[in-house]
Amino acid sequence: MQFYHGGKQVRESSKSTKLAVAERLLRKRLGESEAGILQPPRSERYKYEEMRGALIAAYVADGNRWLKRGGTANSTSRSLSVWTNSSADRAE
Repeated sequence: MQFYHGGKQVRESSKSTKLAVAERLLRKRLGESEAGILQPPRSERYKYEEMRGALIAAYVADGNRWLKRGGTANSTSRSLSVWTNSSADRAE
């Protein structure tokens, strides 16, 4: 099946040989497109590492105090703040 979303052609397999299945999926995707909740194709999705890097860069650039305090109590934010603080020290 194929349709247009945001001026771009979107092609997707229904993974079925039945016309009814493809039509149902097409109606679902068109509804998601109209509502603005359509998932982007795999090529446009972001990876965790990219999002984490962008977040860290924004916090370092803004001098966000959340990182200096260590963020929340979980281990992920602790390692995030340690890594970011050491990166910020090198940048200054």
